[in-house]
Amino acid sequence: MNINNMESKLAFYIALPDFTDAELKSNQKVSVLLSENINKEAYDILYKMLKANDDNEYENNKTRYILIRIAHLYIYSKMWEEAINTFMEVMEYSNSVGNPLLHLRIGQIGLELEEQKMYEDNLARAMIMGGLKVFENEDDKYKEIVLGLLKPPPGGWDKYDGQDWSETK
Repeated sequence: MNINNMESKLAFYIALPDFTDAELKSNQKVSVLLSENINKEAYDILYKMLKANDDNEYENNKTRYILIRIAHLYIYSKMWEEAINTFMEVMEYSNSVGNPLLHLRIGQIGLELEEQKMYEDNLARAMIMGGLKVFENEDDKYKEIVLGLLKPPPGGWDKYDGQDWSETK
């Protein structure tokens, strides 16, 4: 999974929360660090941001966004257990279930963990919600799994754009 691809998808599928100027600068610094493959420092910044925003309420979009970025960092580092645990926490937020990117990432991690039910369910959810677009610039194996599981909609997958997932952004 390519870091730049993951970062660009994050911007499309997850809305940037109402960060303060300082938080925005920290978030931008994380992006620069990740592009330079300096993951430890990026994690330290995100963790500091998380501790400043973590209110244990599953409605805080700042906390949700930071957790998603931390989960991506775990994926970059192939820390699959940490990644899935963090994504499972993200899914506790009311606006997470149904987000194509989140389901895609959980499906990808499930495949790495050899958890068949997890990867099949979540890759299928990603397709149903996001259509083929969510699989763009990803390893074809993920799309192929879904195409082998789901019956195509009328008109085929090429004409299917997914469902309205805007509330989950």
